[in-house]
Amino acid sequence: MLFSCRQEPKVEVIKQWFDEDSTMLKKKYLVVIIGQDTFLNGMSNEYFQNGNIKQSVNYDHGLMVGQANSYFKNGLIMTKQSYSKGLLHGLSKDFYENGNVKLEVTYENGIMNGDMIEYSFSGHKSKSIILVSGLKNGPSLIFDSLGNIYTRLSYKNDVLDGEMTSFYPDGKLSLRRYYKNGLKEGNAQTFYSNGELKLFFNYSKNKEEGKGLLYDSLGKVIEERLYQHGEMKSYKQFK
Repeated sequence: MLFSCRQEPKVEVIKQWFDEDSTMLKKKYLVVIIGQDTFLNGMSNEYFQNGNIKQSVNYDHGLMVGQANSYFKNGLIMTKQSYSKGLLHGLSKDFYENGNVKLEVTYENGIMNGDMIEYSFSGHKSKSIILVSGLKNGPSLIFDSLGNIYTRLSYKNDVLDGEMTSFYPDGKLSLRRYYKNGLKEGNAQTFYSNGELKLFFNYSKNKEEGKGLLYDSLGKVIEERLYQHGEMKSYKQFK
């Protein structure tokens, strides 16, 4: 006759202390012991010496699950993350010590996927990126300190590809250039704040190519440069 030797799981509460007298709790967590195997299971909390919680994580047989939070010493939230079977899954947020959101990004099975938004300390958006399987794809925005759009970019598989534009604080165009596979390609222009063209260049595989022109703020050409494979071959200045 055969008998089952299945061992019942044993649950233990583990506590760690800052001091020898065990008055200042540092960490408290649960473990499940099955035979020779030991797993973190349930809520695990870590504390600062001032008694405020430092980190709170939930485990299921050694894998992080559900909400996981970490905190600043002053008690305010520092990170708020969601896990599924040990992998980041869902919306993740980082915070500044003043309580404002620093970063928002969504994960799918441990990989960033969707919008990633960064914020300034004062609460304005500073950057917006679209991620597909962890790679930058599509339009990306960079904002100035007041939350106005400063630069528009376009990515393809984490590499700059397409039009790039930058703007003055009033929204007028200050720069336009193009990228292909991460390299500057085609016409590049910069503009004065009055809207007049300031510089005109042409790029081929990230190197200046052909005629480059500099204009004054009234639209008159004041410099002309001729480039070949990134090397300036001639230079003219006009009065």
